[in-house]
Amino acid sequence: MNIIWFKRDLRLHDHEALCAAIEAGELTLLVYIFEPSYQQYPDWDIRHWRFVWQSLQEMNQKLAGFGTKIHVFYDEVQPVFE
Repeated sequence: MNIIWFKRDLRLHDHEALCAAIEAGELTLLVYIFEPSYQQYPDWDIRHWRFVWQSLQEMNQKLAGFGTKIHVFYDEVQPVFE
């Protein structure tokens, strides 16, 4: 199984890891993780996270036509992957 973890590169077009996973023809899990610890960073801003959320919604609308979606989690990375 391939896991594509979207973190900073929130696009479907020309996404190298995503293209490689699709070409491999294996089951692929698409993931985005909202990490609560990021709210402690000095450059954290609600406007940025609103943009991320809206981007994920748009991406999921496009992915729905392919029968898949980005699974969104609200936790730190380690517990999500465990």
